[in-house]
Amino acid sequence: MAGSLRLEILYNSESAFCVLEYAELELHLTNASSQRLTQCSLRVGSQILKSWPQLAPAQTWSFPYNVGDLVGKISFVATALVGNQEVVVAQSIEVVPQKISLAELLFIKTARLPTLLSRLNAPNRLQLSYDDNETAPPFDFFSLEYSAEKLEYFSRQLLEQGLNAAILNHLDYSTPQQLQSGIGTIQGPLDWQTTVKTWLNRPELAGYQHHWQTSPKYYGTLPNLLLISFNLEVARELKQLAELAQTARPKSPQLQARLPDLLSRVHQHRALLKNLPLADLVEKNERYKADPAWQADLKRICVNASNPAYAGLFKLWEAFNTHYVTLPITIQAAELSLQPMSKIYELWAVCEIACALDLKCVANTSASGEFYFEGTTGWGQTKLHYNRAMSGGWYSRSRPGLPRPDIRLEIVESPSRQLFLDVKYRVNQSTDGTTRAKPDDMYKMLAYMHDFGAATGGIIYPGAVAQISGLVIQGQSDQRLIELALRPLPDQPNLITAQLKAQLELCTPL
Repeated sequence: MAGSLRLEILYNSESAFCVLEYAELELHLTNASSQRLTQCSLRVGSQILKSWPQLAPAQTWSFPYNVGDLVGKISFVATALVGNQEVVVAQSIEVVPQKISLAELLFIKTARLPTLLSRLNAPNRLQLSYDDNETAPPFDFFSLEYSAEKLEYFSRQLLEQGLNAAILNHLDYSTPQQLQSGIGTIQGPLDWQTTVKTWLNRPELAGYQHHWQTSPKYYGTLPNLLLISFNLEVARELKQLAELAQTARPKSPQLQARLPDLLSRVHQHRALLKNLPLADLVEKNERYKADPAWQADLKRICVNASNPAYAGLFKLWEAFNTHYVTLPITIQAAELSLQPMSKIYELWAVCEIACALDLKCVANTSASGEFYFEGTTGWGQTKLHYNRAMSGGWYSRSRPGLPRPDIRLEIVESPSRQLFLDVKYRVNQSTDGTTRAKPDDMYKMLAYMHDFGAATGGIIYPGAVAQISGLVIQGQSDQRLIELALRPLPDQPNLITAQLKAQLELCTPL
């Protein structure tokens, strides 16, 4: 049954296993069985490329597919039914980038972007929408390496930095008091003062017995349930990350080297919970988290706890919820999130500029996932908006959709000023090997500048060599148009920050 369906990937009419980006492929799906196949479909990741009701015996169906700027491993999966039994066949192909080298790409994906995002204090997953159509799926940036860095930070705070230990040394508990007394009734006219005094001093004369009994300490308080929940969640995420890292492509040597420590941390967090005097509540923890009182009362109780470490625990938990996003279930989801080369290059350039200007990420924790970068520069209070749509301008009104310069630097003062930069993965390459920005990209930037009264605009693109170079075109009314070539420097990654900052300051008469 496994051989009932055959999938082939062809390039120039030959079987292909590795091609350059933008290659035009031909996919062949063949019914190799003697039975009719039904409910056939072909997909890449979660995207269905084609579906059709049936495929006759020995019939082959062909489908053209341009890989575009998707890079890395692309997996095609075909499914069909033979009777009531499903048949699945998969084939993969490696796509190599052209504008930058494969080594530079791997450096950006597995080393540089995680480092930059850490400096920017960004979440480990960023939802990026590149379409005015709200129904279009967002480009979801995700990095296993950066997720590992985030998880290790929270794990270290709990384990090595002593937050767990400080809590365990003075564990929160409640001791409800219970009054147990005999059953009796006093009837008739009473002299309350004499009766109560006699009962309290000599209760046996009044026919009563009573005593106060301290109940056993109860450790199932909201702060302790937070302690359990937080450690369990960090342990689960560490375990999931280790499993994803073992099958991830491309392999990151840095992440692979961290695997033993990640797994060791899983055991440390779980061992902590086994030693708590509330082990029976660990399994019930999810029910407590669903209780509205968990969110309503947790902060107040932690902040007012006799042990100040609980306040620190709640603050760390808030940071975890704000700056960490749960890992995907499968490695396919993680792989697909970093494939489009133009978006990888664009996001990398944005993060390099934000770091060069010493800005920090301001993330919106709502479902929209919107974020920007903010800080104080030599120009004053500055915001960097990434791919954020604007409205206005004669040029923009005549075009479909809203204008979206990739980078909009806003100087927040009175009056406010703006700088626009577009990141373009495409370039013009001359016969002598030099590269320049495409003229239509420059004309579009000039239109943006005129539309919104920006004094400076520019195009960032991959240069021919691994260095930063800037070309300033001075125009009328002190307007400047910048061409900024940008490539990674794997051997001197931090040098790019200083060079980029110098270029921005030199080219920007704000």
